[in-house]
Amino acid sequence: GQLAVGGFMGEALNVCDAVTSYRREECMESIAKFLSREQVLELLEKEPCHPGLLVRLAEFGLSSQAIQQALTLPKGQKRFKAVSRCCAFANVAQIEAPLLHVLPDLHSIENIHDLWDCLRVGGPQLARLRKELQLDSCKVILNLLNMRIRLQTLPGLYLLSPLVFSLTGHDGVRKVFETVVDAAQWWPSYPHLKTPSDEAVLKFLNL
Repeated sequence: GQLAVGGFMGEALNVCDAVTSYRREECMESIAKFLSREQVLELLEKEPCHPGLLVRLAEFGLSSQAIQQALTLPKGQKRFKAVSRCCAFANVAQIEAPLLHVLPDLHSIENIHDLWDCLRVGGPQLARLRKELQLDSCKVILNLLNMRIRLQTLPGLYLLSPLVFSLTGHDGVRKVFETVVDAAQWWPSYPHLKTPSDEAVLKFLNL
């Protein structure tokens, strides 16, 4: 990356060619944002599904092509993030079908930290969808969180709650809190209320 910043793109590409496949992907990711349109197209002929190159391609205005190539990646975290990143450079009409297509990829992510990482990347793009699709997406995500809920997901709930609040209001936040974090079952210090009040939930989520 530093070589590319210094204007030594040829040397940077040589370094990428010399490292192992895993390190190569990481290396290419670090220099992709410095590549020209011609360089990106040339490199994609060798690596047609490299996420960093596809995002750079989308940045050059070829978002439709980039998204279609990203969709050919194996299902999972990598594909979801690549498609989401490419969608950041596309208009709303272009992103609806691809995002809904890769949303089920989240089901294959068992690690809660990886799941939050995907949501940080894809969340802003899902928020651009039509309201009814936003709600459907939220339902999928909340069901996943419900299956994988752990104590460490609480910071993520703080991040998610403003989105839920903006879409569904106080009642929606209360229902999400009850469904996703049934705190009384595993957090001894939480008040053992059968149904937490709106005030208690909103105070907990800082809303």
